[in-house]
Amino acid sequence: MAFNLQMDHTRSTTYILPLLGNNRADFPSDSHTFLGDVNREEFKNKILLLIKKRTDPWFVQNLESLILKEEYETSYDCNNNYLMLVYNIPEKYKDNYFKFKEGKYSLFDDEYKRKVLSFHNLGTHSAIGKVLYRDITLYKEWEKVLGVPIPRTQEIGNMPNLKEEYYNEGEMNKVKLRRLSKNEHQ
Repeated sequence: MAFNLQMDHTRSTTYILPLLGNNRADFPSDSHTFLGDVNREEFKNKILLLIKKRTDPWFVQNLESLILKEEYETSYDCNNNYLMLVYNIPEKYKDNYFKFKEGKYSLFDDEYKRKVLSFHNLGTHSAIGKVLYRDITLYKEWEKVLGVPIPRTQEIGNMPNLKEEYYNEGEMNKVKLRRLSKNEHQ
């Protein structure tokens, strides 16, 4: 299943976007975070932030703050009305970035776990907190759903689907075309 810009957020938006700031409100609510662009090898192992272009004053002011971030590298137009901002991974958090790519959420350092929760204004008893800290209740919930025991050494969060975590303009356009085609017949 392809990623849907209007409905889905990547796991990178949850676990990687906090590398760039302290609060989710500092970023457009309809933004999406990616680990790279399948059509641009030079952006492998970067943080890509896809935002919808707008002309309102709030957006213009906040776009400037996103571009002034120390990690900002460049930007490019994509997918019609969208802009992709490209950032370098902060050196301090590189290990966490690569642990995320492997789905090893519980191995993030404690400071970064707290940063992720604070960024989203969540506590350790939230779903994300339970994944980060391998909460026993989440194991039990999944065991009940799946009907099998889960080893406590196993990460409890789903592995990132790297096909969805890398931006692919061709796939985005296909989803958009399917949606438009479907809406024409309603």
